[in-house]
Amino acid sequence: MRGRDDQRLMRGLTIAQIALAMILLTTGGLLIRSFRALLAVDPGFRPERVLTFQLELPMGSGMPYAAQTPRDVFFATLLERIKGLPGVSGATLASAPSLEEEPAAFSFPLPRASEGQAVRANFQLVSGDYFAILGIPIVAGRTFGPSDLRSVPRVAVVSASLARVAWGGRGAIGQHITVRSGEQADVVGVAADVRTGGLSADAARTVYVPTSQWTFNFMTLLVKTRTEPTALVPQMRGIVREMDSALPLHHVRTMEAMVAGSVSQQRFQTLLVSAFSVLMVTLAVVGTYGVTAHGVSERTNELGIRSALGATGSDIRRLLLREGWRLTVIGLAIGAALTAALSRSLTRFVFHISTLDLPTFVIAPALLAVATLLATFIPTHRAARVDPMEALRSE
Repeated sequence: MRGRDDQRLMRGLTIAQIALAMILLTTGGLLIRSFRALLAVDPGFRPERVLTFQLELPMGSGMPYAAQTPRDVFFATLLERIKGLPGVSGATLASAPSLEEEPAAFSFPLPRASEGQAVRANFQLVSGDYFAILGIPIVAGRTFGPSDLRSVPRVAVVSASLARVAWGGRGAIGQHITVRSGEQADVVGVAADVRTGGLSADAARTVYVPTSQWTFNFMTLLVKTRTEPTALVPQMRGIVREMDSALPLHHVRTMEAMVAGSVSQQRFQTLLVSAFSVLMVTLAVVGTYGVTAHGVSERTNELGIRSALGATGSDIRRLLLREGWRLTVIGLAIGAALTAALSRSLTRFVFHISTLDLPTFVIAPALLAVATLLATFIPTHRAARVDPMEALRSE
């Protein structure tokens, strides 16, 4: 009686291990497929060989940068000197780099809309060559040029998604937009969409305005290089130190590192669940092996009698494999049912795939079934080769 209770307990634990392994293996498969889909997303710009760093010019009273003109001169000189470095193919300014987690944003009223209707958009100060350096296409109109100065009416470039929301099927070029300061700006161009909140975020609605028409003191420099970007950091630090030794460089990083960082949470989740999946599959395999081996040892006399009565090794092997297969099927069925029930809670963790993704729900149980059946086969194969007389004498 005690042996039967132990056997039932071991079988129950094995089924539970297989079910839990099924849940984790399926979840890990979903996260892996989701992560691959995330990495395939086009961020809307080309991050290759682009280095970014930030500078803030002090604006206090009596400071050399209290007025905008010396700030303009500083950044213009800095850009020219950086562009002159060997290995640099271009440099530009932006108030924040693409993929910034918390870009500046504002709301403006929709054209011909009732009072209170507004659209929210990101707000970016950029130099005219910003789009070319990051490979952001201008799909309509133009970008900023030397004629867009503070002495002339303000202009703006809007993202394609913002143009669709604000003006629908009508052309955005020539439309007016109320920007952050309450001033009007004429839309002169439409740029392709860029993802600013990470690769999993929707394309950002963005208003770009030229640095040549706005006041600023805190800017991000983006440097396009022909060589490894980080190799040029010491030379860039040296240029800034020569121009103003009191100015430190902040957030020195490459755009490729920023893209990688934007998916770091998803990468960690995928690695963590995958590690637990491997662990649980291992436990399920060991548990299945243990249950089968224990069952074989308990039934040595029975198997000897069967062999003596004419049962072949294949017959015994099929008998024991059938029992191992039953445990596997029960565990997989319970695991699949629980995974399907928990699928809604996985929605926020997966990207561009269904939580009931068919390939995952086919491959995961197939892998687990093969692993557990192999674990069953080893003790079963040994039992089928035991001499019936030795088995009978062991009792």
